[in-house]
Amino acid sequence: MEGHKLNRSCRFSVSSSVCWPKPVLKDNVASRVLEKTVTIVITPVVASLLALLYVFLSIRVIGARRTERISLGDRGNDLMLRRMRVHSNFAEYTPFALLLLLMLELLGGAHWLLYGLGLFLLVGRSVHAYGVSSEPEPMSFRVTGMLLTFTVIGVAALANLVLAIDKLMTVGRLG
Repeated sequence: MEGHKLNRSCRFSVSSSVCWPKPVLKDNVASRVLEKTVTIVITPVVASLLALLYVFLSIRVIGARRTERISLGDRGNDLMLRRMRVHSNFAEYTPFALLLLLMLELLGGAHWLLYGLGLFLLVGRSVHAYGVSSEPEPMSFRVTGMLLTFTVIGVAALANLVLAIDKLMTVGRLG
């Protein structure tokens, strides 16, 4: 391949180092794109904290199953139903919100926005879980949790659209 030469790119981790051939391109758009690297650091922190909350909610479901001797479903047991719904609701909304945060970080979204959305998501999911788990249910916690979650999803979706369209427009001018 004319205009290309190979050199080695190495990455070092705690367990090993990995080296692989890396193309070095002439000065063009492709070479500038390859040189720019994105480091993802905010979304993994948020995802890890939410994963710990998910494990906690899972353990609560398992505990209720053991206590109430319910192996499948809820058998009309209110405690079991509440714990299952808290866990399920978390599993329904959290992955989608995290995917939007990851895309936003990959697109180069502002760190302050990512930190804020990550915090809102953590607080929203925690407050919602507490509200739905409680008996009697404090509706304000449930509503606040969902409002924060919907805010994260909505703002992240809009920010992704703005950044993606901007990048498309930039590529269109360069291509």
